[in-house]
Amino acid sequence: MVKETLSIDELEKLSYYDFMAYLNVPFFVIGGIESTERLAKLCAISKGTKVLVVGCGTGNNALHLAKTVGCDIIGVDIAEKMVERATQIAEEEKNTDKAQFLVGDAYNLPFEDNTFDVVLTEFTSQFLDIDKAFNEFARVTKPGGYVGLNELFRKNELPDEVLEKIKEGEKIVQELTKLPFMLYTPAYWKNALEAASLNVVTLEEHINPTKGASRKILKDMGGKRVMSAMGQLLIVSMQSKKLRHRFFLLSKAKRGLLRHRYTKNYVGYILCAAKKPEKLFIYPSLCK
Repeated sequence: MVKETLSIDELEKLSYYDFMAYLNVPFFVIGGIESTERLAKLCAISKGTKVLVVGCGTGNNALHLAKTVGCDIIGVDIAEKMVERATQIAEEEKNTDKAQFLVGDAYNLPFEDNTFDVVLTEFTSQFLDIDKAFNEFARVTKPGGYVGLNELFRKNELPDEVLEKIKEGEKIVQELTKLPFMLYTPAYWKNALEAASLNVVTLEEHINPTKGASRKILKDMGGKRVMSAMGQLLIVSMQSKKLRHRFFLLSKAKRGLLRHRYTKNYVGYILCAAKKPEKLFIYPSLCK
């Protein structure tokens, strides 16, 4: 697959995610690949498990699970260029027999009811209308299967200055992505899953990555690939005021949400596994 070359004007018109895919910026989660592996265990993913990854990005985490666990993965993403890049990586790694990638809408997944053993989202559901998305995830999950989340969260009780920083960061990300990005509390995540008739089995809260976590995440994402992407980001930002402003906002949002002295002890990620009931119990009185 030959990468197309776009002009600065064309780059400025790309959506946020198509732009990131064009520059080959790797998909990542703040817990690193270890959080993906932990989520796979919580959802009982093993060899031959049929897994759907919603919001797969460029496919790094999905491909990692396919290679290390041996599960059969389909990844979907609304951004066409993300899917193109994920497919290219799968072809380069000769892993297309275990991982496939499609353009797909989280609110209208192109699959029959009860298709997958597990449905996963990582750093994705927080950008969605959760009620619509979770009902759709539950629909395509087999009875007895799992819906797993690796998403950002915020603590329930927040000082005013922390809440202010979080709201500022949310607004910036919403502006960049044109999506309804929010940080939810663990209770909100749990209630939303249960509203979709999913039973929460495990919900882990992780705050403040350990020392050296940033270097570990960088390594997981592929050091050379990240450096190449950063180099391209620098080049195009020098050529476009609009793109330069986009990078400034992104950096500001990340600092405010994850690294600011006010917020770093109140924001983290959850790992949550929720199970779809084997069958729906109908009370006899409702059958009359």
